[in-house]
Amino acid sequence: MTDVLMPPPNVPDRIVRVLLVDDDTELGELVREYLAREGFLLEVEADGTRAVDRARSGDYQLVVLDVMLPGVSGFDILRHLRGASRVPVLMLTARGDDVDRIVGLELGADDYLSKPFNPRKLVARIRAILRRASYDAAPDSAKPVEERLGVAKWLMSTRLRSSFSSSLHQSVIPFSSSEPRSERLNAPARTARSASRARAEPAACEGPGHCKQ
Repeated sequence: MTDVLMPPPNVPDRIVRVLLVDDDTELGELVREYLAREGFLLEVEADGTRAVDRARSGDYQLVVLDVMLPGVSGFDILRHLRGASRVPVLMLTARGDDVDRIVGLELGADDYLSKPFNPRKLVARIRAILRRASYDAAPDSAKPVEERLGVAKWLMSTRLRSSFSSSLHQSVIPFSSSEPRSERLNAPARTARSASRARAEPAACEGPGHCKQ
């Protein structure tokens, strides 16, 4: 039996429509009343097969899906839903089993909430999911300038570090591991002094055609 809680009259278009897939009609009524005060319109569907069709219709901005449903698993509903829709899904579970959470998230759930829950926490989770969904759907040009600049700076910094590392590697003077540490550290200075003396000292000649540098 489908339990559809009709929206109150004269609901403005800005109301966010949420579909709750749960066979607990009492819970659905309580949640509907609380979400209505927060600006959401909740409809309840107890039948798993119809829930998939309704969730895929595009009429809802978010689906709250119970894991434990009569005759069908919430995971199966989520699997069928994810085959054709990216509508955000918040899973509900009466069991505090981490395995349920992991399976649901791997199947494509956006978040998890354990029963019993505080209605304020449910609203906070719904709003957080909708913010993420809206942000992911926005084109890059609509995202904050600071973020796009930050990504560009990170890429530039990465390239500069790579270029600097390559130049530094090419300028390294190889040393013998048998040389004392002080000798290895002073080797560039010795090399520079030797080159300077070679330029300053005139060639010594022992005779015609027998000059030594």
